[in-house]
Amino acid sequence: MSLKNSRILLCFVFSISLQLCTDWHPLNTSGENAYAKISPNQANRLLEEGNQRFVMGNLAEKHVIQARTQLVSEQKPVAVIISCSDSRVAPEIVFDQSLGDLFVIRVAGNIVNDDVMGSVQYAVDHLNVPLVLVLGHENCGVIIEALQKRKHPLYLQSILNKIEPLAEKACLLALREMNWWTGP
Repeated sequence: MSLKNSRILLCFVFSISLQLCTDWHPLNTSGENAYAKISPNQANRLLEEGNQRFVMGNLAEKHVIQARTQLVSEQKPVAVIISCSDSRVAPEIVFDQSLGDLFVIRVAGNIVNDDVMGSVQYAVDHLNVPLVLVLGHENCGVIIEALQKRKHPLYLQSILNKIEPLAEKACLLALREMNWWTGP
């Protein structure tokens, strides 16, 4: 698999740019944060460049303690990332970003419910985040578990029930794409 395809498969299930109103006035107008007024395309480019550094093993130097003290009073993330809870896929590392750069929402299997959508709306409406991206990954354990159709404790089963029909559909589409399935 090529480096480009690997990166796309690992990092981008899909991304959605949210065009902000033309009268957008960020809370931080002092210029302290380089990401204070960027377009969705610029935000996407920053993530792609960071991901390229990650893939190449050339992460940028970060000053986390200094960033933390500057972030006490406010945050200006460049993107909302909806990510799986999988401990192997940390958006801040995958996109080579630091504290305050990403507004990350993590839930097993990347399911989107009212709480996740409320978090996205908060980031877009109150923090003026210009980009929303859903980050997928290979070998998602909860999706594999959903396909096995076993019974689990209540809260895990709730997640699996949301994933199962979509995972099955994705498998059928993949089989059709490879000409291995001709059924309905």
